[in-house]
Amino acid sequence: MKTMELSNIDTHKHGKVDEVHGTIDRVVYRLATLNPLWTFRVRDISTNFQGVKSAMGFDVFEQGEKLGTIARTYRGGTNVIGISNDRIAKGRSRGDTYHTEDAEKAILKAKKMFFRLKTDERIAQAEKAATDVMSSQAWNRERTKAQEENTIQRAALDYIKGSGLAHFMAHIELQPPSVSAPILRAAKKVDISWHT
Repeated sequence: MKTMELSNIDTHKHGKVDEVHGTIDRVVYRLATLNPLWTFRVRDISTNFQGVKSAMGFDVFEQGEKLGTIARTYRGGTNVIGISNDRIAKGRSRGDTYHTEDAEKAILKAKKMFFRLKTDERIAQAEKAATDVMSSQAWNRERTKAQEENTIQRAALDYIKGSGLAHFMAHIELQPPSVSAPILRAAKKVDISWHT
């Protein structure tokens, strides 16, 4: 039986997919037969000149929970197997994907790292989601405040450039020389008339 004929392979939105790319075929076949409760959803495809559609990557799920991704990737100009999920990413100093040309190593890595979230991981994930929401809300609030302040500043500037200039300059003339002198000097240099 071919990999695409297995019952736990889901072509998702891609319709009929003819084959699995040779780089990852052995890995997907083996994991799909060892783990019949896992669903391998085609992530992306490639179509050759003859119209043959090849699955290039799969998202792996168990009971609707994403366990990770298996994909054909490039490394050093060569097709390699890429295995990734959050656990793998945490253990790496560069990048978030484990790369190998060895199908057996890829299978072992997936068997070791692909499993449903533990309670502490769920809590950490929920905390991160809550922190992200709070940060996003705070950022949106600050952005909205900055936009409102900008609206007011533009209106004030337009007023001062127009009919409010005399009022502004009268206010400046009442300020101590350390504040008023540079502004009055600048007004004379650009020949601003503010006396009514």
